[in-house]
Amino acid sequence: MQEGEHPYGDKGQIVIFILYIFILLADRFFIKTSLIHLSWLRWLIALSLFLFSFLLMKEGHKAVIAKNQQSNLITDGVFKVVRHPLYLSILIFYLSLSFFFNSFLGLVLLVPVFLFYNFIASYEEKFLIKKFSDSYIAYQKRTGRWLPKLK
Repeated sequence: MQEGEHPYGDKGQIVIFILYIFILLADRFFIKTSLIHLSWLRWLIALSLFLFSFLLMKEGHKAVIAKNQQSNLITDGVFKVVRHPLYLSILIFYLSLSFFFNSFLGLVLLVPVFLFYNFIASYEEKFLIKKFSDSYIAYQKRTGRWLPKLK
């Protein structure tokens, strides 16, 4: 756990991932709710979302690793667009899994998964406000937590 992270954030992410995969598999093979019956469209959506989540995570990690030596607020790259691009990439990854498994239940489960990540992000932002004060508050005003702010 790094400074400013929620004490149960890492464990919570692992538990959510395992439960999500378990429920997607149960839905796919036993419950059988479905999203789209056109398999080519479903696969196209799943692959597009997966690639986007991968690129977003890659760019987010690149910025974090590059600035990790310093204790500066990261506001460039993908962090210029949203405040939590790494968490957003995970949420988009879960969305891609829902399409991959053709699971309507997977989409429904995104709500509690999102609430968990929103809780973790809120916790971290309180720490970041204490650490960077006015700089972080200004960053919050110009950058959306999950979606880009329209100007």
